Amino acid sequence: MTLRRIVFQVMLWSLGLAALGGALAALFTHGDTIGRVIGSGMLVSLACALMLPIARASEKRVSRAAALVGTVFVVAELAGFLALVWEVPTKFLGWGFANRFWGMMVVNLFGGVGISSMVRLGGSAENRPAGVVGTVGATAGWVLGVVSVWYTDRPFQDDVLTGTAWIVGFCGMVSGICLVRTKERVDVGWRWIGVATLVVGGFLLQRELSLLGAVGRDWLVLGVTLLSIGTVITLHVVFAAMPLRTGQRWLRGATLLVAIGAALALDGMILLENFVLASRDVRDIVTRLAGAGGIVTCCGTLAILVLGRMNWRVDRPAPLTEMETITLHCPACQKKQEIGVGGAACVQCGLRMMVELVEPRCGECDYSLLGQRYERCPECGEAVG
Repeated sequence: MTLRRIVFQVMLWSLGLAALGGALAALFTHGDTIGRVIGSGMLVSLACALMLPIARASEKRVSRAAALVGTVFVVAELAGFLALVWEVPTKFLGWGFANRFWGMMVVNLFGGVGISSMVRLGGSAENRPAGVVGTVGATAGWVLGVVSVWYTDRPFQDDVLTGTAWIVGFCGMVSGICLVRTKERVDVGWRWIGVATLVVGGFLLQRELSLLGAVGRDWLVLGVTLLSIGTVITLHVVFAAMPLRTGQRWLRGATLLVAIGAALALDGMILLENFVLASRDVRDIVTRLAGAGGIVTCCGTLAILVLGRMNWRVDRPAPLTEMETITLHCPACQKKQEIGVGGAACVQCGLRMMVELVEPRCGECDYSLLGQRYERCPECGEAVG
C-alpha cells in the first residue's frame, strides 16, 4: 500500500470518527466537549489533506527532502493545534505560555511553507544555488520569528525583532526565486541586480526599523524603492519560467507593467507621506492606485502560474499507442506511402520495412517526454540525455 493511499484512508477515518464522536458528544456530554471532539477530527483530516501532495512528492527523488521538511511542520502544527483545542498549554502552563504557543503556531505555519518550498526549489542540480539562498533566508526568518515569540514578554511584542524576521524571510526567499534558471534565458546580470537590490533594500529597511526614524526617512524611501525593483525583476524571472502559448503571452507583459505601476505608486505614496506636501485627496488616490496595482499583480501572477502548469501537462502530442499507420518514403524507390505500425512491404518495389514507435520517457519517473524540449524532466527534474 502506497503512502498516499494510507494518508487518504487516515483522512477518511478521521472524518468518520469526527462525525461519530461529535454525534455521541452531542447526545451524552455537556459543555465544550462537542466542539473539541469535532475540531480534533477536522484538524486530523486537514493534516491528512495536506499530507497527500507531500506523500506524492516523497515518491520523487528531487522533492524528497522538501517532503520531509513539509511532513515535520505538518505534524508539529497538528500536535500544536490539538493541544490548543484541548487547552493543554493553558491548564498546565498558564495563559502566558498559551499565548506564546499560539504565536509559535503562526511562525511555524509561515516558516514551514517557506522552507519546504525553497528546499523543493533546490531539488534539481541547475537550481541548487537558488534553493540554497532561499532556504537560508527562509530558515533565518523562521528562527528570528521563533525568537520574537519566546524572547519578549508577549509574542511579537518587539517590533524591531518581528519586522526583521519578516524582512529577512521575504528578501531571502525572493532572492532565491530570482536566481532560478529558466527556459527563456534571463540575463545573469539582471538576476544578480535583483538579488543585490533585495539585499540592500532589506538592509536599509531593517536599519530604519531599528533606529525608529531617528536619522530621517531617507532610508525608508530608498529601501522600499530597491525592494520594488528587486521584486519586479523576480516577477520577470518567474514569468520567463512559465511555458505560455502565443495567445497567453500578453498576460505576462500586462502583469509586469501593472507590477511596475504598483511599485511606482507605492514609492510615490511613501514620498507623499514623508517629504512632499500634498492634499489628503492626492495621497488617497496614490494609495488606492498602489493597492489596486498590487491586487491585479497578485491575480495576474497566479493566473500565469496556473497557465504555465497546465501547459506543461497539455502541450503534448497524442500517445503513440493510438497511432496505427505512418507516412514515409521507401528508401529504395522513394515511393511515398502509408504503412501500418509493425511493418509492411513497399507497394512499388516490394522492400520489406519494419516500423517500431518508441515513446521517449524519463528514466526516473517514467513521465512521457514526447514533444518536450526541456533539458530536464518537467515532472521530476531529472536530466534528460
